[in-house]
Amino acid sequence: MDRAIDDFARYLQVEENVSPHTYRNYLSDLEAFRAFLVTQGPGAGGQGSGKGEDKEDSFPPDKGGQGGKGPAPDPRPPTRSTI
Repeated sequence: MDRAIDDFARYLQVEENVSPHTYRNYLSDLEAFRAFLVTQGPGAGGQGSGKGEDKEDSFPPDKGGQGGKGPAPDPRPPTRSTI
């Protein structure tokens, strides 16, 4: 995985020419994700061990805070329908 992160970091700098701020944030997020996988990912023996024991905290999170009951309602006001 470290090789993939290094390759992606090089891609961001060379191909995408991202700002130093963007580059730093991408790598920080990837490092946090890598650390999560090491401690909590499949086969780690902790939460998220891939056995599905704890459905409430599983990924992906529920949609729209509805307890997994679908997307949140549209916040836009209703429009008038034409007759």
